[in-house]
Amino acid sequence: MLVDMKIVQLVLRVLMWIAVGSKLTTMAGVAAARRSPDADGEEIALLLLAVPAEIAARLEGVGIAAGALLAMTSDDWDEKVLAGGLSAGMSVLVLDRLMNEYGHGY
Repeated sequence: MLVDMKIVQLVLRVLMWIAVGSKLTTMAGVAAARRSPDADGEEIALLLLAVPAEIAARLEGVGIAAGALLAMTSDDWDEKVLAGGLSAGMSVLVLDRLMNEYGHGY
């Protein structure tokens, strides 16, 4: 085999955790900005989160795919459950965002 499977799993793990981390920090930043009593402070905070939110949105698909592939290729049961769960959780967040963007939200 050209590449050892441990290296492939490490790369998938890194991609998945980067995507999950960027998504969670962006969500936490938006929640903190919305709790601000100052309207100008909220607007500035949301503008500062525009670039990280865009990066998180671009990494969502990568994180979902990396988590699913890691769940399929891992030998450890705990890692399969964690990677599959994070992949499924990110896909739910993507579907929720898409439904809200296209007007089918609740």
